[in-house]
Amino acid sequence: RRKPSWYFVRRAYAPVRAILRCGGDHVRAIVANDTQEALSLTLECGYVSLDGTSAALQPSKVDVPALSRQQVVTFPYGEHDAYSGLWIARAADRDDIPAGILRAVDYRQLKTADPGLSFSATQSQDGQWIVEVGARGYAHAVHLLLPPGCVPADDYFDLLPGESRRVRVASAEAFDAAEFRVTCTNAG
Repeated sequence: RRKPSWYFVRRAYAPVRAILRCGGDHVRAIVANDTQEALSLTLECGYVSLDGTSAALQPSKVDVPALSRQQVVTFPYGEHDAYSGLWIARAADRDDIPAGILRAVDYRQLKTADPGLSFSATQSQDGQWIVEVGARGYAHAVHLLLPPGCVPADDYFDLLPGESRRVRVASAEAFDAAEFRVTCTNAG
């Protein structure tokens, strides 16, 4: 089985990624594009509450040259509660690019609640499984509990409120979908 850090490192080296950094009283949104092609994205940047009841996101059209890493947007922290939410940058038109997330306080200080995880599993034509995981609130380090021998394409990822993700699961052995379970750090 892959260690949890394998998935974190894989995301850190993804060909296209959104990164958020502190910059005084502003947040800096950076896009790294390690591909051979220039990108045009609509980047939604701003604050999202952990429970998903409020969001202050502004869309921006950004162009990122091939093989580059550049700051594309800056936005103020604002008067938002750092203990009850996150600052994010996500590509509105590309679900293959994980959102950049900035926690302004240590994770243990966040006022997290049970995120209301849901999931479904369906078998594809090639015999692999597609697990769709969703969350009503912020879910940190979502983990698929799978039968031995199953290898998920992604694991230990964060879901923002109202977000879902499809994960392919490969297995050399047949098993029943009832053997799947999903959890996360802040599950109740």
